[in-house]
Amino acid sequence: MGQQKKHNILLVDDEGELLESLSFALAKRGYNVIRARSGNKAYQVIEERRKKYGRTDLSVIVSDWMMPDGDGIGLLATVRGKFPNENIPFVLTSGVVTPEKLESAIKLDADAVLLKPFSISSLILKIEEAIRVRLKKDFERAFPEKAAAPKK
Repeated sequence: MGQQKKHNILLVDDEGELLESLSFALAKRGYNVIRARSGNKAYQVIEERRKKYGRTDLSVIVSDWMMPDGDGIGLLATVRGKFPNENIPFVLTSGVVTPEKLESAIKLDADAVLLKPFSISSLILKIEEAIRVRLKKDFERAFPEKAAAPKK
């Protein structure tokens, strides 16, 4: 039986304790976690990985919405603007979600918004769902004739 590829998750949050506990919980479940303490630091991580691998090798980005030194919605806008073909799943977390915040997240093509506090199982569900949806979109873009074919 082949070994399953670990998903690379970029986890972004300015709260050190939360970042550590989420990293530990996700790593314990088999994810490879890369951490950043701000949107600006996360962008640096993305650029470094793009240089190293030729494209982003991230399976998903999970970012806090409000942080000093580059917030999560700004990071989402940058990722969608600069790397539109990489189709990286993006989950935002926030302590406060208003209709205006949701609208801006939807406009920028966020895959999910998760209200804090959340359980690790809720986070994992959102991560796996975001990865699944993006893989389906990639398949449909690569093979439009197969995606449009009726199921038998």
